[in-house]
Amino acid sequence: MGTGIEWCDDTWNPVTGCTPVGAGCANCYARRMANRLRGRAGYDQANPFAVTVRAERLHEPSGWKRARRVFVCSMGDLFHEEVQEVWQRLVFEEMEKCARHTFFVLTKRPDRMAAFVCGALPVSNVWLGVSVENRAAAGRVEWLKEAAGWHRFVSAEPLLEELSLAPWLKRSVHWVIAGAEQGPGARPMEWEWARKLMRECRWTGTPFFFKRGPRGRRVPPDLQLREWPAGAGRDGTGPEKRGG
Repeated sequence: MGTGIEWCDDTWNPVTGCTPVGAGCANCYARRMANRLRGRAGYDQANPFAVTVRAERLHEPSGWKRARRVFVCSMGDLFHEEVQEVWQRLVFEEMEKCARHTFFVLTKRPDRMAAFVCGALPVSNVWLGVSVENRAAAGRVEWLKEAAGWHRFVSAEPLLEELSLAPWLKRSVHWVIAGAEQGPGARPMEWEWARKLMRECRWTGTPFFFKRGPRGRRVPPDLQLREWPAGAGRDGTGPEKRGG
């Protein structure tokens, strides 16, 4: 087990597959990976990135003894329109049961996530996040207001242009992750775009995690910052900070 994703320890994919909803999807790494696995490991030969519920994976976290930070549905979107609420509920029940782990649920469909958690009691070891790649997608963050009481985060990756999260920091966002696009056809990222987000986080006391810069380019010292918020430390309970 394990993952190369720097801000988590492992991934869990009770749902795989997705469909594009914005500019950030153009070079989707999950789609590339699914295509590599075409016809293997449960990925369909004809359409490997079809939205698929993986019932056999539902209880995987229960078997993990060591506390982990877990990225939920790194290969899909739990709140995709083709995923029924009954399955989403089973996934959340599994996360609540596995209190030793910390789970991060990231979506580009925050309206569906907000509708699901509306009126529900927050689960202390679950973080709800939205992907924001450019200014056109920034409105996704507004939906996090509907998840009052939950841990909330934003992933600005791939960061495709300068944007501001200032209107939502401190009140609606408790952690910001940022990074450049990777892989074939990766679009450029300017260091100053990441610095702007980092400064906004500094002004509001929001932990900031810079994942990685454009391939082949060394990250400037001032951006070599990887912070985890309180409640999401290595043991799933406390804060952790590490400079680059």
